[in-house]
Amino acid sequence: MLEQTDIIEKIYKIITSKSIRQGPLPDIIRKEAILTNIQNTVQNNQPIKVLIGWGACKNLNLPYQNPDMTEVATISFLKFHLDKIKDIYTPGYNIIIQHLDTRMCSMNGFSDDGAREYKGGLKELLLKYRLFDNISIVSDSELLKNHDDWEIKYHQIENRVTVEDVINSEGFSFHIENAKRNNPCDTALAKLISSLRKMVIFKILEIELGLLNHPETQYDIRIFFKKEDPKINIYRDFIKTPYEHGFNISSIIYTFTGSKGNVTQPWQAYSTAQNLDQKILFISQSKMEKDKNSIITST
Repeated sequence: MLEQTDIIEKIYKIITSKSIRQGPLPDIIRKEAILTNIQNTVQNNQPIKVLIGWGACKNLNLPYQNPDMTEVATISFLKFHLDKIKDIYTPGYNIIIQHLDTRMCSMNGFSDDGAREYKGGLKELLLKYRLFDNISIVSDSELLKNHDDWEIKYHQIENRVTVEDVINSEGFSFHIENAKRNNPCDTALAKLISSLRKMVIFKILEIELGLLNHPETQYDIRIFFKKEDPKINIYRDFIKTPYEHGFNISSIIYTFTGSKGNVTQPWQAYSTAQNLDQKILFISQSKMEKDKNSIITST
């Protein structure tokens, strides 16, 4: 029988395995934060809680809007590796998908109905492939219902964060270039900046309301599919002391999606595969445009 300290260390090694991890191992600050969270959860004999921020729906510039095998492959890939936790720790682990419906509908013009349909379709697919047993999906809209004054708070933050502040922030160039890649080439710059500003406002709202301190979203490890230098996490220019709001910004790992080496977010791509036995290619907007340009050039 493994000692508790051995279990904690082995869980950490599973979660940070190079088989699923993008980039280097967590630095000492992130490692200590993750180990502390795992230790507290193991001492209470509770499942390890893994939180994943998830898009509201598919990129509207893709030809298909329903969840498909990119979403299935992403969850299947993660669970294949995280299931090793159950071999050494009986309570196992739970995955919490944070469905970012309210913020992304506001940022990107998605419809509320479209976001609800995507969430329902995602659950149906995961159930179909027997992947939903230890998964919950919690939406922004559900969490915000716990805060009657959230819209008032939103407008207060909106008054604090000006367009000029966003443009002058350290992470602006990175985020605006990323926005350009995920939008049609003729999208007005002012529209992209407005969307980026809303992203910052919602992130601050999430922190200051403590949305991720809710029992349904409290986590030990937070997974991101898009690796970013912490210095260009743009919201940090506007909230200097997130720990005062109980927001854990260190227990983060960056993982691949669908297979080792793949970093495309599943809601930013589609696949023509029909099941997990087929090779699942993540076809993103940028890949579509690149292929289209190649055809034009060759002709």
